[in-house]
Amino acid sequence: RSSDLLYGPNLDIGPYLCFIYADNSRHNFSALEIVRSCRRDIPNVRSITYFDTSFHSTIPEHVHTYPINQKIAKANGLRKYGFHGISYSFILRSVAKFLNKPIEKTNLIAMHIGSGASVCAIKDGKSLDTSYAPSYSKFCEGHSS
Repeated sequence: RSSDLLYGPNLDIGPYLCFIYADNSRHNFSALEIVRSCRRDIPNVRSITYFDTSFHSTIPEHVHTYPINQKIAKANGLRKYGFHGISYSFILRSVAKFLNKPIEKTNLIAMHIGSGASVCAIKDGKSLDTSYAPSYSKFCEGHSS
C-alpha cells in the first residue's frame, strides 16, 4: 500500500514479496504463501498478481493527497490508496450488468461490509474516492475494534 507497485497487474512481484508482506501482514500472509508455493512448484508458469488497490488508481490527486508536507508525503508514499478494490470491481460489473449499462457509464456509491468495511464513490466506472485510508474517518472494522 505504500508503493505505486500496487497499481495495475504485476508480472513479477518476486523481488517485492518481503515488502508486500511487511506492508499488511494480516491480509497478505496466506496470499503470499500461495504465490511462494506456485513459484516453487510450477516455476515455468507465468503468474500475474492483481492487488485490490489497483481499482483505486483512478482516485484524483486532489482526493488521494493528504494535507501534510508534500515532500515528506511523496518520499514516504503517504497517500490514500484504498482497499477492497476487487470487491468493488465485482460490485461495479454486477450492477452494470443488472442495469444493462456499460461499466464506463455506471455511477455508484458502494459499500464493502465484512470484518473489513469501506465505502467507495464510483463515477463513470472508476473509483473517485474511498473511505478506506489510514485515518480516523474510516469505518470501525471487526479486527480494529
